[in-house]
Amino acid sequence: MAMPSDPFYRPPRRWTLGEFLMLPEDRGERVELDDGSLLVSPAPSIPHQRVERRVLVGIDAALPPTMEVFTGVNVLLNMSTMLIPDLAVVDACGRDALFFEAGDVLMVVEIVSPSSRATDRNRKRKLYAEAGIQHYVVIDPLVSPVRTDLFRLGDHGRYESVGEPMLGVLMLTEPVPVTVKLD
Repeated sequence: MAMPSDPFYRPPRRWTLGEFLMLPEDRGERVELDDGSLLVSPAPSIPHQRVERRVLVGIDAALPPTMEVFTGVNVLLNMSTMLIPDLAVVDACGRDALFFEAGDVLMVVEIVSPSSRATDRNRKRKLYAEAGIQHYVVIDPLVSPVRTDLFRLGDHGRYESVGEPMLGVLMLTEPVPVTVKLD
């Protein structure tokens, strides 16, 4: 799970979006803003990066010209929360920006790391749903075969499972049809 840089430090106030955006660029760690608190996590492991690359290449090849897929891009969920999903498919092709707003994001993919299991399956799932992102994918390369869970935003504003978990593969019908072998 992503942790504040010092787990015992509690700032006297919450970080603002403006202060967060003034932080220096990435130096190998991932810094996110969650309800005014900074979350810092290390660069992903090799199995994580291997799965991320496969998914990126597969999705990128399947996308129409109006969509793009990014790794490690800032996604603004609200004025106190900016997360960095492992992958984000956006409907904002060609836009140059420091971040994408949740309304531009069609799908986020989180790839589980030992430190992110609870955050990816619970906290981020809740935050992405509240922001209205339609598709959420959680891929767990820590199990063999690799497990993929697909979620779609339901009418009640929460993610609902789309079918049974997939093993060793990612198969999407939305936002684009694609199949990616993960093992």
